[in-house]
Amino acid sequence: MDLPPFKGSALRGVMGRVMRQMSCADSDLQCSDCHLRPQCTYAYVFETAPSPVAAMMSGYDQVPRPYVIEPPPGGQEFLPPGGEMAFDLLLFGRAIPLFPYFLVAFREGGRIGLGSGKKKYKLVRVEAVNDFTSSREDIFLSGGNLRSGYEVEWSGQEVLLASAAMQPVREVTIDFITPTQLMADGNKLSQLQELDFVVLLRNILRRYSSLYVHHHDILPEESFAALLEKAGEVSYGRGEGQVERWERYSMRREQRNPMEGFTGWLKYTGDLSPFAPYLMLGQWLHIGKWSVFGMGKYSCEFS
Repeated sequence: MDLPPFKGSALRGVMGRVMRQMSCADSDLQCSDCHLRPQCTYAYVFETAPSPVAAMMSGYDQVPRPYVIEPPPGGQEFLPPGGEMAFDLLLFGRAIPLFPYFLVAFREGGRIGLGSGKKKYKLVRVEAVNDFTSSREDIFLSGGNLRSGYEVEWSGQEVLLASAAMQPVREVTIDFITPTQLMADGNKLSQLQELDFVVLLRNILRRYSSLYVHHHDILPEESFAALLEKAGEVSYGRGEGQVERWERYSMRREQRNPMEGFTGWLKYTGDLSPFAPYLMLGQWLHIGKWSVFGMGKYSCEFS
């Protein structure tokens, strides 16, 4: 199997094709014109409509999708026959109960094929992982059925408790694991070293609040303006980064699209305690462009 170095787009493509086949009653219609859209799994996952509570965002055509595919690290581009590849799937809000649809989509996608030449594959195993309890358990094995009763959900409460246990926080090192593309004042950041803390926090808050509104139907109550003002007191320490460029192939548009983002690490110092929950949460939300493909993944080390 020949695969691109970043596989999130390819995995999303095969998942989307199968999910549409499973859900669509009239494939000739656009989702926006279909009267079944409010009840359609595919439309919710891939053509997400704005939440009714987000009146200020109702004019937007695009809202964040309720999932992230975290592709395997390492950029391996060839898998021999019998080779295995693992990836993570993160679901948010109302998408969590829809997990069986995702499972079937990835399982049946093996018949369509993946990568160059659409090579067939078999979904061998699915493992439920709870990041806060560190519990892991097999919930699906090839040839069997999805096991019920597994616990993988966690909420902001766990994040708040974990961040409170670290107080006070005076320094954080952030490692961008997958290529990340962020915006500042409408302009694309081309270098990691250009990322000041206010811009980073603004991107995290935008991602957090959008997911909260559109997939939990709840408006955040925090004062983002106050948080961003205090973020101006945090100092940039040092860092090292590089820009990565690649292409992804869009099956829907049948064209190649250029992509780029930075990876590397940087350090911030100051009173970081008010921001620790958001920095911690952002590790799972991802930030920036193409986050649904697994881009914009970072990890934090607090001290």
